[in-house]
Amino acid sequence: MQIISLINLIEYQKTLNSRLYNLRHGLTLDGKVLTLPLYAGADDDNLLIQRHTGSSISQWNNLRPQVPPYRFPAMLKRANDAVKQLIQMGHRLFSAIESEVNAEQEVLEQSQALRLSAFAIELQQEAVQIAQLGKSTLEESKKMAQERYDHYHNLYEENLSALEISALTIKTSSEVVKATAAPFYAAGAALDVVPNIFGLAVGGGKYSAPIRNAAIISELVSEGLSLIADRLQDSADYERRRQEWEIEYKQAQSEINIIDSQLQEQEVLIKSANTALREAHAQQTAARELYEFMTTGFLVVPTYQWLMGRLAALYAPAYDAVLSLCLMAETSWRYEVGDYQRRGFIKTTAWNASYRGLLAGESLQLDLLQMENAWLQRNERRMNIKKTISLSELLTAHELQNQIEKKQVVSFTLNPKLFDTNYPGHYLRQIKRISVSISLSTLSVTPILSPEISAVLTQTGSSTLTSADIEGINWLYDPSRKAGNNKNIVTNLRAQQQIALSSLSEDDGSVAKENWLYTLMFDDDRYLPFEGTGAISTWTLAFPDKQVINKIFRDPLLPLASWRLKDINIHVHYTAVDGGKQFTKAVKDKVGNK
Repeated sequence: MQIISLINLIEYQKTLNSRLYNLRHGLTLDGKVLTLPLYAGADDDNLLIQRHTGSSISQWNNLRPQVPPYRFPAMLKRANDAVKQLIQMGHRLFSAIESEVNAEQEVLEQSQALRLSAFAIELQQEAVQIAQLGKSTLEESKKMAQERYDHYHNLYEENLSALEISALTIKTSSEVVKATAAPFYAAGAALDVVPNIFGLAVGGGKYSAPIRNAAIISELVSEGLSLIADRLQDSADYERRRQEWEIEYKQAQSEINIIDSQLQEQEVLIKSANTALREAHAQQTAARELYEFMTTGFLVVPTYQWLMGRLAALYAPAYDAVLSLCLMAETSWRYEVGDYQRRGFIKTTAWNASYRGLLAGESLQLDLLQMENAWLQRNERRMNIKKTISLSELLTAHELQNQIEKKQVVSFTLNPKLFDTNYPGHYLRQIKRISVSISLSTLSVTPILSPEISAVLTQTGSSTLTSADIEGINWLYDPSRKAGNNKNIVTNLRAQQQIALSSLSEDDGSVAKENWLYTLMFDDDRYLPFEGTGAISTWTLAFPDKQVINKIFRDPLLPLASWRLKDINIHVHYTAVDGGKQFTKAVKDKVGNK
């Protein structure tokens, strides 16, 4: 383990040293040429803010992204595909967020239902108690009604009590005894009429006795009738009382029947309450089981939270990658259209962290649509021009021979005057293709057995005037770069490109000579070598194999191994845009002064 850790540390150290070396020598971290402007001023804070908000007009020379190797239509297609995938990922993220929220809501609702089920059980228990208390109340009411029924029914059956019968008997006997007094009153009255005769005395008879006797008899008869009426009244009262008792016990019986029905109904209520109580217990059990399932299964809130977090962790880097791809497509657009002053299409503010970057893909999709619309409006066919440049005119024969023999490298510059002499007033000169022809002297004695050579053509720098700006022309013509300004000039786009030359006649790195490769590369989505770079450029033509120099450029049979290189021609195929009469006149004046 210690050996492995030491090896890893050594590798990390090598990586750091390599990156530090690249940064110190003007290269990117991965060793590519870092295209930094040499004469750029410092950016101000407002410009940085505008760039961050995506609202700045591009100062393309101040901060220029690397031009991708693919043409704009290919980059646009890939960017659109990537944006669609980003949109789908955003939809999946929103779906995961929605599912997580719904799951949390369902778990919360289920937990609340589980808590509320305890109240439902308590309510059902109280309902059972109420039903049982109602039954007890009805039973007490039935007991009272039964007692009333028994009381009145017994009174009805008994009718007269023993004391009442005894009282009636005594009353009747009293009336009978009283009725027997009437004859005695009549006899006494009759005797009162008879005179008293005792000795010589005669008299003493009462003549009113019959009348008084009749009155007494009438009174006795009246009392007898009254006694009979009293007895009849008593009998009627007893009969009426018995009827009332009958009504009372019958009503009590009806109440008992009603209470029996109510008791039966109460039994049903008690049974129903018990059933509802069991149902409440069952619902609580089911709610608990469902809550446990929702909190212990796989598709639970923690799973959705993990899924949401994972998608969010993938979504942010995916957005960065798609944004980078869209910016690369915009770079290709500018590279091909030649407009470096237009406001940026791709806005870097699509991501809103407060809303987890949702709809960022739709924003980028709109930006790409606007960029495609601008491409269709601006992508006009330009003038295609071919220019052949002889190195023997740029360099003397001695300089050319000296550089090849000593350095094995020929350095040359295609300055703006070479192009303005033939076509003054042109701007946006961009290379389509470059080929190299090497001419040898026909006076050679030794024939060249193999016409193949080994040479590497490298573009070390380029400049492109992007608008009809005479200040840009002044800047290009001044070697010290003090005249004019480079506001409308872009430099070193896709610098350090190379092609390998294998033949003497108009070799462009086998782009056009081999039909299959030519067809393949023109059907390919990538740029051809040097395509789109500025025609105003600096170059090196290197001959890495010393034997090729001796074999091709020298004739060993001639005195002092005569040098038979006659010339090297650079064939530049490029496109350009006419800047108008006024600009043409200004350029002609500039060329004439030079």
